Amino acid sequence: MMSASQASISQEMSINQIGNIPDFDAVFILSNNKDHLNYAKLDCQSYFQKFDLFDKNNNMTSENYISYDECEYIYKATLNCLNTIGIKCVDKDDIFSEECECN
Repeated sequence: MMSASQASISQEMSINQIGNIPDFDAVFILSNNKDHLNYAKLDCQSYFQKFDLFDKNNNMTSENYISYDECEYIYKATLNCLNTIGIKCVDKDDIFSEECECN
């Protein structure tokens, strides 16, 4: 059974921008410039590729080790949504979802 605090944690976040981390060619921050509540870090460059989600206090809410191909897939799916409708839904329970908008 979920506690009240767990129930209030969003399973999804809408992102509308992607940017590089300085000095890294393939490490990206996915965020929403309107709410600044949550963000994701997509690391396709380090020894271990990861897709981690963070809350507004910079606490990691979901840690995901992924392969390079999976990293590239998430990157391309994100760019596709941002280029077509301007938003990408990131669901911590389905990080490979192609859905652009959150429910």
